[in-house]
Amino acid sequence: MKSISRKGSGNAAGCLPRIVGLLLVIPGGLVFYFFSFVPMADWSSAQDWAETSCTITGSSVGRHDSSDGGPTYSIDISYRYTWAGQTFTGDRYNFFGGSSSGRSGKDDVVRQFPVGSTQTCFVNPDAPEEAALNRDFSWVYLIGCFGLIFVLGGLYLLVFRKSKKEDKSLSRGGKMEPVPAPAYGSEGSKTFKGGRNSRVGLIFVSIFAVFWNGIILLAFSDQFGGGAFSIVMMLFMIPFVLVGLALIAGVVYFFLALFNPKVLLSLSPGEVPLGGTGSITWSFAGNTRRIQKLSISVTGTEAATYRRGTSTITDKSVFEKIVLVEAVDPQEIAQGEVAFSIPEFTAPAFEASNNKITWHIKVEGDIPKWPDVREEFELAVAPLPTENDGAMPRRAEFREG
Repeated sequence: MKSISRKGSGNAAGCLPRIVGLLLVIPGGLVFYFFSFVPMADWSSAQDWAETSCTITGSSVGRHDSSDGGPTYSIDISYRYTWAGQTFTGDRYNFFGGSSSGRSGKDDVVRQFPVGSTQTCFVNPDAPEEAALNRDFSWVYLIGCFGLIFVLGGLYLLVFRKSKKEDKSLSRGGKMEPVPAPAYGSEGSKTFKGGRNSRVGLIFVSIFAVFWNGIILLAFSDQFGGGAFSIVMMLFMIPFVLVGLALIAGVVYFFLALFNPKVLLSLSPGEVPLGGTGSITWSFAGNTRRIQKLSISVTGTEAATYRRGTSTITDKSVFEKIVLVEAVDPQEIAQGEVAFSIPEFTAPAFEASNNKITWHIKVEGDIPKWPDVREEFELAVAPLPTENDGAMPRRAEFREG
């Protein structure tokens, strides 16, 4: 196992997730507020507005040129109406303002409101200067919900992510001093049940896929802009479409994985020290004959976080892998028990501000032409017992030089 040194600033590393979280929450929240919340609130309020007749005084599609892209277009309709004996003018078509690419959809709207025609508009009785020609719901009001993805990601970093605790067991020289461990042979056992990864993955990927592909569909629809995209715009959209297709494939993958056999694993004892032994008992719920090969292993992984220039880097490596089971016989795959031991001269589970060591039990089942079984459960590995723990003391090794 390579040595783990404490590099970089622990405080900076601890603050980085919060800074990233704020950078996600604030822009995402503003996008949601201005592009979905405000239009939806106005649309909801307009359902109580009163109907009145109005005369169209102007009707055209506005063109807006920009230096960093192609032209965008807007629905420019003005009208005159009378309310409570007073004459007012308005230019609001619906509750989503601004301009977007594509012209044909906007041309269709403008043709419905020729200049000089009498139409129905909707007026706010409490503020008659507010009016709109269209108060129907539009899917374009949901475009700002795309920002919620960034809000949720930012909230995870700010609230739900467990901040790394400063471990006082690191000496000034940077050597790792494990925290005190319970006595050897912790009583009891732990039970793990598979399938959670598939459910959580399906939920998150589905939400992301719905919003992502919804935005892509709106970009191509006449309602959002429509019309024929330029070659440059089409090329620009290709990566986003490919990401959307990949997300759909991910939804299908996690959905199919829901029907995989579910592993039930029991670990005894619940915590194993360095040099100690334990046993794993497993069984499956479901058709285990679909699994062609089962592999169960114990792996130890170390992670070191440090700064390289202005970037924070985390290096991960597997320092120990113990293969416990490699079975192809259906009966051996369906259930069984295996004993294992943790090598004495490795490292216990450990977490500090910049260093972390974890142990896991990995269950892998190969299913042809179907998502494989992939489960990972955390294994508690304690430091080597001492005389005070009622166990044999650790052997000492001395080398000259």
